[in-house]
Amino acid sequence: MKYLNIEAIDLTADDIDFLAGLQKGFPEQAIYTVDLLKDIGISSLKRESFRVIEFNQDRVSTLLKEFLESEMQFLSFMARFDFISIELLNEMISEENTYTSCINKWIAHSLCEQIGTNLEYIRVNDAIKDYILRLKIDVPPVLAEKLRSVAKDYLSRGDFSDRSEYIISLRELLTENPNLNDDRIIPSIYLKTMVDLYNNHKNRYNDVINLADRVLSREEFLDRRFAQEVRYRLCQSLARTRNGRFMEEVHKINGIEHHYLLGFHYRISGRNEDALNRLNKVLQSKPNHSRAKRELVHVYLNIEEYDQALDMASDNYRSEPSNPYLIQSYFTCLIRSQDSTAHREKIEELIQRLQRIRTSAAEEIYINSLAQYQAFTLGDKASAIKCIEDYQETTAEASPYIALTKIEIGIRYKDIGLMRQSLELLGTMNIQNSYLNNLYFLKLATLNAMEGNRPEAERNIQKIVNYPPNIRAKLMSKIESFLPKN
Repeated sequence: MKYLNIEAIDLTADDIDFLAGLQKGFPEQAIYTVDLLKDIGISSLKRESFRVIEFNQDRVSTLLKEFLESEMQFLSFMARFDFISIELLNEMISEENTYTSCINKWIAHSLCEQIGTNLEYIRVNDAIKDYILRLKIDVPPVLAEKLRSVAKDYLSRGDFSDRSEYIISLRELLTENPNLNDDRIIPSIYLKTMVDLYNNHKNRYNDVINLADRVLSREEFLDRRFAQEVRYRLCQSLARTRNGRFMEEVHKINGIEHHYLLGFHYRISGRNEDALNRLNKVLQSKPNHSRAKRELVHVYLNIEEYDQALDMASDNYRSEPSNPYLIQSYFTCLIRSQDSTAHREKIEELIQRLQRIRTSAAEEIYINSLAQYQAFTLGDKASAIKCIEDYQETTAEASPYIALTKIEIGIRYKDIGLMRQSLELLGTMNIQNSYLNNLYFLKLATLNAMEGNRPEAERNIQKIVNYPPNIRAKLMSKIESFLPKN
C-alpha cells in the first residue's frame, strides 16, 4: 500500500488483495510490482503475474548463490520452524560460533526478521523458506541431535512459557515417535507434523495415516475446515501407499478437492484416462488450480502427449521457476517436440536454472537434461553418453531415469546395442511404479520393432496398462514406424 500511495495509484480492494498475494516479503519485489503496474496496467499485470513471481525467485536465487553449503544447511534448519525464540536458538548453537554470524548476516539481508513484542523471536522470510524447503537440503547432524536433546529435555521441565519451544519440541517428539501420547499436543501440531512427514520424510506415509486417524477419532470436536485439511493429508498418504481405504475416505471430501484427489490417485495408479477426466473436472471449475495443472502435465507426459502438456507445463514453470521438477516437465515437453532446435534458447535457460540449484535431486535432473540437449538438440551423441557415464561413476545407485535417457538416445541414433544394454539394466531394477513399468514395456516394444520382431513388439505393447485406447493405437502406429522397411 505504501508504494501505491507514493505513486498515487488507485486500485480496487480486490486488485490490492491480488497484488498482496504475490508478495513474499522483499521490499524490492513490492517496488518492482508497482513499477510494472505503472508500465502495463493492472489487467496486463494480472495476465503476466508470473513476471512478479520470477523477479522474486531470481532475487532469492541471487541472494543465496554466495552462501556456503554449511550456511545453507543452517538456513534449512531454521526454515523448519514457523518461528523460534532467540534464547532457544542460542542454546542450540552455543558451540557453533559461525552460526551466530550467519544470523546477523541474514537479518541484514532480509532473509530473516525478528518478531514479537520485544523482538524475542526470529523467523525466516516466507520467500526464502519456500525456496529452501523445496530444495530439501539436509539439516546439519549436530543441530538435528541438539534439537532432539532439547525436545526430550522439554518434557521433563514444567516451564512452558516459550511458545516456540513448546511447538518445536512437541513436533520433533511426534516426528520421532508418531505413537506419542501427550495431552499437550494440540490438533494443529498434529497437522503440521503430518505435512512435514509427507513433504520432507521419504516413505513415512503410514505415519501420516496414523496421526490423521488419531486426530479424526475426535472429529466431532474439530472445526469442519480443519478436519477436511487433515482428511486431505490422510487421502494423499492412502493414495501413496495404495491403501484400499482411499475410496472410503475420499468420498468424505466434497467439491473440487474430491475430484483432485481422485485424479491424483488415478495418476499414481497408472489409470491415465480416469486421471484425465477427474483433473479436467477440477480445471473446469477452477482453471488456475495449480496442483491439478501439475498433475495433468504428469499424466500427459506419462502417455507421451507432449504437445498437450506444453502450455500447462510452461505456466507451471513460470509460477515456480526454481522448482527442479517443474523445470524438468517443461524441459521434457520442449526437448520431445518435433523440432527441439526451435526451442534452443528456452532449453538452454532451463538447463542453466537446473545447474544453479544445489541439491542431489536437481543434479540428476540437470545431468539428464544436459545429456538430452546434447544428443537431441546439438546432435552430439558422444558428449551425451560421456555426460551420463561421468555422472554414473559418482553415484552409488543406478537411476531408472538415467537409463531411460540412454534408451532414448539409442532410439534417436538407432543404436540397438545401447538400447539393449540400457533396457537390461532397467529390467534389473526393482521398479514399483506403473509409469516406469509402462515405459519399460514401451521401449522394449520399440527395440523389438527395430529388430524386426513385430509379434514381440505387439505383445509388449499389450503389457502396458491403463492407457486410453486412442493413445494405445497411436503408440502402436509409432512402434510400426521403427519396423525395418522391406
